[in-house]
Amino acid sequence: MSGRAGIPTRSRAGPFGAHMWSRRWSSDFEVGVDRRDVFLARRDARDGKVLSLDHSGRIVRCDVGGSQPEPYTVEFEFSQLDGTDTDALRSALRREDGGVLGALSGGFSDTVGFLLLPAVHGSTRYSCRCPVQPGPCRHVLSAA
Repeated sequence: MSGRAGIPTRSRAGPFGAHMWSRRWSSDFEVGVDRRDVFLARRDARDGKVLSLDHSGRIVRCDVGGSQPEPYTVEFEFSQLDGTDTDALRSALRREDGGVLGALSGGFSDTVGFLLLPAVHGSTRYSCRCPVQPGPCRHVLSAA
């Protein structure tokens, strides 16, 4: 690994995610994955192996340290919202305490979270450039 400090996690133990929708999203990735791999991926995240997080539109890109000197690039691509979800999101944002600005700063309800980050299966594509394929590898699980 490059020796760079990674992105700090919010928790040092227990479940990931402060919100119900974020816990559901990460647990969707863990379905069918060996529990040891999940444990190791969470440990990697807590040890700072998620080195960067960038987003552009519906794509989130992370560099995650692994067994090689250069980090692996993980990408998540989220489905575009359909008209019904877009209308529901607008309505939910109007009801938020801080409105759109509050949501943009990370202060939004589970309702908004579920609309912005739907269930993984069928809605989110992911990829990693490591040799462990198919399925979510430790790098994908760490970044999720």
